[in-house]
Amino acid sequence: MSTPNHQATILELLGKYFKKTLQPHQYQPILTDLRRCHPELLRDCLVEAVEATDKDPAAPPEEPSRAALMRIYNRKTKEMAAMFPFLMATEGALRGQLACEMYRIFGTDQWWLPYCAALNSGKEFKDVTAINGVPVPGSKFSNSVGKIIMSINAKDGKNAATITCGLEFLSEATFGQLRYLGEHSWAQIMQVFRGKKGDIPQIVKQDFINLTKEILDMRNDLYHHRPISNQQKCVEACERLLDHFDHHLGAFDHAISQAVYVRPEFKVDRKPRHDIIVAV
Repeated sequence: MSTPNHQATILELLGKYFKKTLQPHQYQPILTDLRRCHPELLRDCLVEAVEATDKDPAAPPEEPSRAALMRIYNRKTKEMAAMFPFLMATEGALRGQLACEMYRIFGTDQWWLPYCAALNSGKEFKDVTAINGVPVPGSKFSNSVGKIIMSINAKDGKNAATITCGLEFLSEATFGQLRYLGEHSWAQIMQVFRGKKGDIPQIVKQDFINLTKEILDMRNDLYHHRPISNQQKCVEACERLLDHFDHHLGAFDHAISQAVYVRPEFKVDRKPRHDIIVAV
């Protein structure tokens, strides 16, 4: 019986994990059992399980089983979920800082309106040379703002020209768009990242580009439900940026761990079909 390519990959990994070639009567129930799992995350769990077994084949850390795989799967799911507060904190702080900086630079909370006017009159965004009498940082900055405007206007019922708050405007931007806005106005905003000797290490433009790229890659993996890698590097990138905003990520993580919240109610009754376990 043929299987989709992603299931064929999982079957191959299952064979390595259980150290034997599985027969159809063995692997079909397993595929049925595991079909409810996220395929890419399940594949990542199998890779980890196989690697752990290969490191010490004489004494594997855990007897190969579906339950052992699910423990890895659940841990990885929790690790992914744990990254969301860090990304949310970093992205939110960067939006707020850029909103304040744009207001400081141009002296208006609607600094993008000249670009809206250019768009309405058939001009190019690069034709805008000043905002409220202040020279723009350059054509790349103008194109960055223009892309945010275009993405806002592409949404039903949205029009960038009617937004009156700078933070609201930047809240419509993706993290990637925020990143480019910061990069292309670096000379104007670099004071935020100047640092303090013996306290906060300075972040230069290339640091900003590299740190935000690390965060962007992690964000894209998480938001598309792909297994994550380099978790620690992303945490360190978030830490460095937030430190310049006087936000301590470790303290934030501790506060979250102590927070009590009302868990959601689950209305679907648990039945035997929810707990299928197939022995191999």
